[in-house]
Amino acid sequence: MTLLVMPTLSCNFKCLYCYNRLLGKNVPEFTKYDPETLAAKTINLAKTINHQEIVLHGGEPLLWNIKHLHKFMDIISKAGYRIAIQTNGSLITDKHIQLFRKYNVSVGVSIDGFPDIGYARGLYNERGEPLISKEVNERIVSNVLRNIEKLVKNGINVGVIIVLSKYNFGDDSKIDRLAEFIKYLRKIGVTSGRLNPVFGFGRIEPYELSWKDLLYGYKLLWYKIRDLGVSYSPYVDISKALLGNFRDVVCWFHGCGFFDSFVWTITPYGTIAPCDRALGFGKIPLRADIYNNPIANSKIRVYALLQTELKNSRNGHIHRGGCPSESPNGDWRHPSRFWRTWDELIEFMSEEIRKIIPNIKLPNNYPNKLEFVEKIDRGCAWNIWRGGFACPQSR
Repeated sequence: MTLLVMPTLSCNFKCLYCYNRLLGKNVPEFTKYDPETLAAKTINLAKTINHQEIVLHGGEPLLWNIKHLHKFMDIISKAGYRIAIQTNGSLITDKHIQLFRKYNVSVGVSIDGFPDIGYARGLYNERGEPLISKEVNERIVSNVLRNIEKLVKNGINVGVIIVLSKYNFGDDSKIDRLAEFIKYLRKIGVTSGRLNPVFGFGRIEPYELSWKDLLYGYKLLWYKIRDLGVSYSPYVDISKALLGNFRDVVCWFHGCGFFDSFVWTITPYGTIAPCDRALGFGKIPLRADIYNNPIANSKIRVYALLQTELKNSRNGHIHRGGCPSESPNGDWRHPSRFWRTWDELIEFMSEEIRKIIPNIKLPNNYPNKLEFVEKIDRGCAWNIWRGGFACPQSR
């Protein structure tokens, strides 16, 4: 499980696809809690869900006073928890870098490519119109890239989140350019990240990729970066699942529900909410209190989907319908609008793995998908050499 802590939902950017914008003026500028109280709430929740890493998120968490950041990190670190932060990278100073080094903070930077393809990040109004010129945007992105280089040079572990849209993934030339960007990141020492498809309502819809275009882009990009020695989701997560490691895959493929997601969030209000993606619906839903409740492990949404919309899906038992917040029209009861992408990409990656290990027994296209999910969820392990499951003995 992932535990996000949001000291603020404010941000110095107004990115085209940001879901936090839907929360409007009801969002407090910063958390109402002092860092000591917020840290205590965080530790208490981390103990409840047995989680070992705390991720500062937002909004832009570096808008929080650096003294507050320091105090929060100090308390969390002394309690024995790892710390990570997700940032747009524009506000990083030498003092922040010293702080990250002191507490061994892993830094995730949200950046969508070189300036010429990274236009979805920046400043936009509610109609999706840019508030700054391309030249200013390029200066901002270039500054973020310099900050990433400084982080790496100071020995800080850096990963990236790249959001895929028609801006940076819409045709072959843009995919080529994104591949160049990933090669650049590899050259400076950034070897991991996520390639997340953009989704949303209103101003971002014209830039959202169809499932076919997304699939085409993933396949083309794979051939361009597979030999770089980098680890990017969803490729790495699909490979893990196909090789039997279902525990460590990205949350999209865990069978999340909307209110019982694998991500817990402490909001600026101090309330506990589900995954931050749920904020895209314009309000902060309270998380269902289902920890230690028998239904928490029943995967109700997954079981329903595998008997309805995913009944004829070849690999629905692997991707489990994807992220519920990506469902068409915001109806989380349906699978992700990209489920066909995941279906076909799993098939594609299985073929790539078999090119290397021809006799391997992969679990894609398993005939009884409900049985497969049930066995994985009760701790059975898939044997990639013999095929089939090895299940723990029932007590």
